[in-house]
Amino acid sequence: MTDSYWTRRRLSRRRFLAGAGFAAGTAALWLAGCREGPEALPSTPGTADVRGGTLRLSIVGDPPSFDIHQETTITALQPLTPAYNGLVTYDEQKPEEIVGDLAETFEVADNGLRYIFRLRPNIKWHDSSDFTAEDAAYNIRRMASPPQGVVSARKEQFAVLDRVETPDQRTVVLVFREPYSSFLAQFATDWFLMFPPRIIEAKGHMKQDVMGTGPFRLQNWTPGSSIDLVRNEQYFKAGLPKADALQTLIIADSNTRFEALRAGRINMTGRIFAVLTPSQARLLQGSDEVKVAEAPGLGSPWYLFNAVRGPFADPRVRRAVWIAFDRQAAIQVLEEGYGSLGTFLPPGLWEYPRDQRDRMPGYRSRQEDLAEARRLLQAAGYSSGFPVKVFVRDVVRQAGELMAQQLALLGLQPQIQVFETARQAEVRQRKEFDIEVLQNVYRINDPDELARKVITDAAQNDGGYSNPQVDQLFAAQRRELNQQRRLQLVRQLDELLMQEAPQLMPYWNTVLMGYRREVVGFQVPAGQYNGNRLETLAAAR
Repeated sequence: MTDSYWTRRRLSRRRFLAGAGFAAGTAALWLAGCREGPEALPSTPGTADVRGGTLRLSIVGDPPSFDIHQETTITALQPLTPAYNGLVTYDEQKPEEIVGDLAETFEVADNGLRYIFRLRPNIKWHDSSDFTAEDAAYNIRRMASPPQGVVSARKEQFAVLDRVETPDQRTVVLVFREPYSSFLAQFATDWFLMFPPRIIEAKGHMKQDVMGTGPFRLQNWTPGSSIDLVRNEQYFKAGLPKADALQTLIIADSNTRFEALRAGRINMTGRIFAVLTPSQARLLQGSDEVKVAEAPGLGSPWYLFNAVRGPFADPRVRRAVWIAFDRQAAIQVLEEGYGSLGTFLPPGLWEYPRDQRDRMPGYRSRQEDLAEARRLLQAAGYSSGFPVKVFVRDVVRQAGELMAQQLALLGLQPQIQVFETARQAEVRQRKEFDIEVLQNVYRINDPDELARKVITDAAQNDGGYSNPQVDQLFAAQRRELNQQRRLQLVRQLDELLMQEAPQLMPYWNTVLMGYRREVVGFQVPAGQYNGNRLETLAAAR
């Protein structure tokens, strides 16, 4: 007999935590690591049934491609998610709850080894053809085991997937070789979207096509200007979407985006790079036209060291820069004081104990840390310094400039090269940098998010770092369903990574989002990679 822990149309924190066995263990493992969750914002009086209008947001640049399975940037995810669905998702109006999306119900059975998704009836692709369980299975297999020449940015999430079954046209079963403590929480994020297999089979990718089952369909894309979506009239969720259209404007400059929000050219901020700065949020205090909402960002500047070749292949050199970097200065310069110190995991259950952390190298006095960093460089044979090639993604130039300043304090000679987001895959592949500067944002607050960045051959491990002990510890904590035992493994990981220093995440940010008063139904999402479908929002006219 199958031991089924839950069958749900939606899964709240309370229900998740109240479940027996695997259900309770899983919830404790990932939910306890988060804040209590964003509170629902009050509805505008008399607007509960408002429908129509155009939602207008912004992003900082064009998507590198439309194939979200292969992309890692919010410039692809944010404007395209409204055209697609996943099997499960985070509820837009109750962001702490996981609910069925394409799935009408979902079930976890056999001590976390089987995930059973029962599809809703009458789901149609935008070309009116039927969506089936086999379509879902095809997408999961593509993400888990991509064909040659195809990159899967989500491959690690299926590392212990054994097989995908489709017992009938409306049932999808994922069978795992071992428990995966955070799988459902990750699978509900916006990244795990479903594409039409026939287009992929014909072209090999979805880089130039937008064809989904979602609440909006692509009307027009003008590179450098906007991505325009319109209502999908045959959407399978009754009464949705509420808005008539969704327009994403491409605005690279922060001040221009801010003025567009104040003037009503956009009525909501975008995500990650397109949110408000603290200074901009302060200018909106007391405004009747624009409201500001605060959200846990789960993000940080992200400095990746080339662990494959050059000076930073030596862990002593990596650790020297890791220790010497002025984290408090970074919070002030890059976040105007809106940030929290941390190691490799955000504040919450998984963070390294603060009283112990603050006595460790990298968190003590600047004098102590700089002295130890110089000793490490001398031991590695670099007491006279060396040139450092710092490759900086265009949207985080200031973070790159700050790193250059920190390197100079150690007598190193930084050489900054700025690259466009569209060149991210090329930079990752060629590895010509000594330090790569990106923006890190976790989808959820869980150690498995860090695994995607540091385990051997991980899709986001641009520096090529590899340590079998780290890989083994990550695998052990992933299958561990006892919270305290998993915490012990995570502490070991944190301490080992602080010694090895493959990457540097100096602090954890806070996100400030703005929306105009005509936007109805806005809620703070449970992470910047969730809630991008916008099917329950409208713009009052």
